[in-house]
Amino acid sequence: MKSPDTLRQDTPHLKHAPVSLVRCGEYNSDDVQRAVNRAVEELGGIRRFVKPGDVVLLKPNQLVAAPPEKCVCTHPEVLRAVIRLVQTASPKAIWVGDSPGVGSTKGTARKAGLLAVIEEEGAALSPFTRSMEVSATGGVFKHFQVAPQVVEADVIINLPKVKTHSQMVLTLAIKNIFGCVVGGRKPGWHLKAGRDYRFFARMLLDLHRTVAPALNIVDGVMGMEGDGPGNGTPVELGFIAAGSDAVGVDVVISHLLGVDPAAVYVLAEAQQDGYSLRLEDVPLVGEPFEQMVRPVPITLPQPFDLQWKLPGWLKRRLTSRITARPRINQLRCKACGQCVEICPPDAMSLEGDKVVIDYSTCIRCYCCQEICPEGAIDTKKGLKLLG
Repeated sequence: MKSPDTLRQDTPHLKHAPVSLVRCGEYNSDDVQRAVNRAVEELGGIRRFVKPGDVVLLKPNQLVAAPPEKCVCTHPEVLRAVIRLVQTASPKAIWVGDSPGVGSTKGTARKAGLLAVIEEEGAALSPFTRSMEVSATGGVFKHFQVAPQVVEADVIINLPKVKTHSQMVLTLAIKNIFGCVVGGRKPGWHLKAGRDYRFFARMLLDLHRTVAPALNIVDGVMGMEGDGPGNGTPVELGFIAAGSDAVGVDVVISHLLGVDPAAVYVLAEAQQDGYSLRLEDVPLVGEPFEQMVRPVPITLPQPFDLQWKLPGWLKRRLTSRITARPRINQLRCKACGQCVEICPPDAMSLEGDKVVIDYSTCIRCYCCQEICPEGAIDTKKGLKLLG
């Protein structure tokens, strides 16, 4: 095992690395393979990132146990295409690892169609079940607790799914690395952040920089809009994107979706570090951006926070009434208790066959909405301010 001190550390830079875009309209195995192969070839080929004898860790988005058509997890055909491409570089082993928001890695992988692909293609499922401390690479945070596989692997390839996110606006390459934090430690970060979404975004950016995946290959064939990342609406997007620079990848995809990158919290934090959020500052390869940009922007989650220039005592008093909040749809809710179990501040409880939310302690992290298997947690708008 490598020492945590030797964890891959890429010095952050202000100039974006190239991002490749390739059209892919459906999850036909041959079409996805061609798109993934070309996207990586445009960046110099898989052997630029994987050397013979390397142990390669693939990190898909494996939020909860949901079938592929729900667009919650990285699609199994994208995983298959990446496994096959990596195999051409003669690695020692290919691990597929994640820590879902709820449930076991194996159970989630089975429901998402990922486990069958892993077994068929000769890779190995490597659940993130233990944690070890690593030193952070610059930024604000000094240490992180991550799965040991993050240190043990020679190369990490990040496989995010394009989705909206009720807390972070979008979940793309940077956000997907949060899965390297194991199990119950995730709610702990939400609890530390509370309603300070910039704190959480800064943590995500520093974590991604520390884990430092060599390559990000993004599943943008179908994505999710609305109240993502677990209960939004599937939407056709039609692309595979790839790049070694996660900030650049997320900037390009934000523009593709019609979303101002500055409105995406992790990108706003990256901008504070000196990264440009302008599309023209990201070198693009592959197919023309203009041919893949959406004519109509995707639907974002309901607004969930306002940054007021008010005294702290007044802002705290108004928060519960004016900000949006999670709301239980009692017609859909089956009182399974998963939201109660995962709630970081313990603001949710089961009273008979109903889930009750204590909004005085709710931190609006939307973990409950992410993991609800019935899609029974909506976003209730807050009161509008006059004027």
